[in-house]
Amino acid sequence: ASDVYKRQHQNNLYSASYEGIKKWDSGAQQWNDLPFSGFEIYAQEFVEHLVSTGDYLYATKWNPYCASNMVYKSADDGLTFVADTMGLPRYSQCDTVPGTILALFSLPNGNVVAEFGADFYTKSPTDAGWVIDNDMRRYMTFSSTAWYKLTGSALNKSVDEGQTWTSTATTSFPPGMQPSVLEINSTTGRIYYNAKYGFDNVSLYTDDEGTTWDTLHVNDVLGNSWIG
Repeated sequence: ASDVYKRQHQNNLYSASYEGIKKWDSGAQQWNDLPFSGFEIYAQEFVEHLVSTGDYLYATKWNPYCASNMVYKSADDGLTFVADTMGLPRYSQCDTVPGTILALFSLPNGNVVAEFGADFYTKSPTDAGWVIDNDMRRYMTFSSTAWYKLTGSALNKSVDEGQTWTSTATTSFPPGMQPSVLEINSTTGRIYYNAKYGFDNVSLYTDDEGTTWDTLHVNDVLGNSWIG
């Protein structure tokens, strides 16, 4: 398979590809086509994102002619999909489908988030439609007890699933630092932070929720990446 995305769902591994969706057969040690229904894959199209949340498996289909992503959800492990696009922004040239989705991911509370450039939309799989919520950034990470997110000045923490946020430290990042990825090691609690600073990339980590940050050795390599 020309795999572009893999996702574990209900203890099974799925793969998004130009052929559609495949499911891993651990006994035969091979990928098998998933005989799903609900949408078709036409020429130049492919399944781009797969996201698992509770009983639901989400998939997006990329349409190169409209530069857009249709969003579908399945409640039967990928056998049957239905469209789930109510409330998502539409692309002006193909207003029957949403625009380009840069990222699709799930939150610990089971909600799904779709990123459209500067705007983020979220919903529970059982909600009627998507709503905009620009607190749901890609530069967020989650431990078993807290959510963390980055702003331009500090690391922030929530213990009520994103309803309220407090700054974890008074330390500020340099002006112009643009956060991109935030991850946490669930075992050690160490938080990792990737950002763009000017024309350079930087990778940092903290063991005290942002009071102090240390650089990673990979910065010696990232600083030479002129394309960012």
